[in-house]
Amino acid sequence: MWKVEDGELKCVQIPSNLEHADLVTDSMYENFDLRFEWAIEKAGNSGVMINVQEDPKYAATFFTGPEFQMLDNANDEVHKGKPAEIAGAVYGVLPVKNEVQPKPFGEWNESRIVQNNGKITFWLNGVVTADILINSDEWNELVAKSSFHSYTDFGKLTKGHIALQDHIDEAAFRAVKIKKL
Repeated sequence: MWKVEDGELKCVQIPSNLEHADLVTDSMYENFDLRFEWAIEKAGNSGVMINVQEDPKYAATFFTGPEFQMLDNANDEVHKGKPAEIAGAVYGVLPVKNEVQPKPFGEWNESRIVQNNGKITFWLNGVVTADILINSDEWNELVAKSSFHSYTDFGKLTKGHIALQDHIDEAAFRAVKIKKL
């Protein structure tokens, strides 16, 4: 469930509610600079997906949209030892380029996603964590080796919606700003 409280956009979990709904922008973006702050609960996992396509043939945002991984690395047990699944990675596809730790759970992290002419760059707390050209040979090889290879349209398009993930953990966002390039 999503709610706005004290200037924060919060994804809160209700134990009796097993349904999840990612929050998706109305507009589609191609070349953009997205800046946002995020905080996550202890051992929490969530993300921001880009280039998401809304179509009934896609059951979820992650079927098409590469994800900026948000994670409490220090307390997470599920993703340990998986460099493409820690905070700042292109989840499941590209390990972090430069090592950086997110702030402890409950504290605010600053992140940035820039996409320009198909090139995506991710930052976590001022450090570049990903830098790759979508549809390049390197990108296509990484996707082919990932668990996303079975989603035929995953990471193929460079224009789409932006989605804030409603995962199974509580997350908060603030200072979300997007500029078209």
